[in-house]
Amino acid sequence: MCNVTRTNKSSTGNRAGKLSDKYRKISRMVIEEHLGRELSIFEIIHHIDGDRSNNEIENLQIMTREEHTSLHCAGRRKRIL
Repeated sequence: MCNVTRTNKSSTGNRAGKLSDKYRKISRMVIEEHLGRELSIFEIIHHIDGDRSNNEIENLQIMTREEHTSLHCAGRRKRIL
């Protein structure tokens, strides 16, 4: 994996790692290393199983913000009905 020197867990469950002098979400670093490129600011990482601390590559999916919002809104609608 990346040369992360330190990690923190946010109140939302996301893990961030310190890579050189800035903190980045571990999920983004995992995907970027897997793809061999940096993600754009328009690419969002979705945790398939809903566990934000599970950053296994099989659990991560790249989406647009619109796709990610639609996915989570659809899930809320199903629970309400």
